[in-house]
Amino acid sequence: MPWQTVLFDLDGTLIDTLDDLADSINRVLAAHGYPLHPTDAYRYFVGEGARVLVERALPAAARTAANVDACLAAFREDYGRNWLVKTQFYPGIPALLDGLAARGIGLSILSNKPQRNVRDLVD
Repeated sequence: MPWQTVLFDLDGTLIDTLDDLADSINRVLAAHGYPLHPTDAYRYFVGEGARVLVERALPAAARTAANVDACLAAFREDYGRNWLVKTQFYPGIPALLDGLAARGIGLSILSNKPQRNVRDLVD
């Protein structure tokens, strides 16, 4: 039976968001006086949502619930303004999606990114 629909993850599958995520978190860390991380370190911080990303980026002593909440809010605000500065499709992805659509295969995205961001990108 031929495939009727393909379901994709967004971050790290269709688009490379690492630079924008790292830049946003590092701006939050800098604003709070915490040490910054190189972009590559964020490869090990992502994958379980924004709250876990913030927790992993913060120094261990700064991971109180109130501080994580404050930094998470600051991250969401910053990332909401800057999430498409460096983010881009991985090479070949637009052609892949166009090819699947041309064959009549349905396309869907599952993401933990806010829905408005996903819709903006899809548009």
